[in-house]
Amino acid sequence: MYVSFNDIQGYTLFGGEETLGSLADVYFDDRSFQASYLVIETGGWFSSNQVLIRADQVGKVEPSMRALHSNITKTEIENAPPVGSRKPVCDQHQRQWLVAAGQGALLAGASGVTLPPMITETEADAGQEPEPTEEERHLRSAREVVGYNVKALDDELGSISDLVITPKSWSVAYLAVDTGNWLPGKLVVVPPVWARTISWEDRHVVLEMTREKIRNSPALESLESLEQSYGNALSSYYGYPMV
Repeated sequence: MYVSFNDIQGYTLFGGEETLGSLADVYFDDRSFQASYLVIETGGWFSSNQVLIRADQVGKVEPSMRALHSNITKTEIENAPPVGSRKPVCDQHQRQWLVAAGQGALLAGASGVTLPPMITETEADAGQEPEPTEEERHLRSAREVVGYNVKALDDELGSISDLVITPKSWSVAYLAVDTGNWLPGKLVVVPPVWARTISWEDRHVVLEMTREKIRNSPALESLESLEQSYGNALSSYYGYPMV
């Protein structure tokens, strides 16, 4: 089974019969495209509180009920590390820019509420953030990557419209690309192994293939029809085995 990242945002996380929160984001490693953490929103309408849980802590995904199921308890979710304890690449760059620019406040995206900067006085005085860990150097936010421009080796291609995830292993199986005016009327998905670079600065993904190669790939009517038979055809075409 595959699930769409765009669709599973907002799914309710259950620990047994208890409601623990809702899925806000997925952090994945850009070397393996394996999800490392799920960002869970445990707050309410007026107070956001996001924490991290390991992707392997979530077992069953139930699309019909828009639900994720886990064995973790309410106490464990209350004691889970805050979202800022692991910074994906986009947050690292944004924080470095804010510190360098001497920004006195951050804007909280959708709510538009002005918040104090999430840096210490020592870090601000030094003008720099602590060095990211090896894990953080390759940690990507799915919410950030969706919308990035896509370039083939020889030409522009479109933009990332979705990430297709295998929930059993919490790995990114395919990148869904909106080809816009380049390949009108055709939904394109490509194996993430062909992503040569992912650039936060330029907001683009460069694929290790030509636009013509992608143009001639097996057609897909919708993400809902992306099942094993189509995956086999795509694997055969690209010469890369997909699990």
